[in-house]
Amino acid sequence: MDNWLKALVALASVVVISGGGYFAWSGYSAAEQAEVAAKERATEARCRQAEEMRDQLSVVYDLCYEQGYYD
Repeated sequence: MDNWLKALVALASVVVISGGGYFAWSGYSAAEQAEVAAKERATEARCRQAEEMRDQLSVVYDLCYEQGYYD
């Protein structure tokens, strides 16, 4: 095989592997962002509930207040 053809095959392999890696990392990153957003929504919901039931959930209310969920 000619050297230029070997280089072309090697370059094509690098492009395919890097494209696959980019695709996989993008999927992982999107899934991680979705998980973080879901946790944030759950925390906000718990803090709203703690604000409504301040007497029974005072510890949670205080924690939410310290983290800045209330004005």
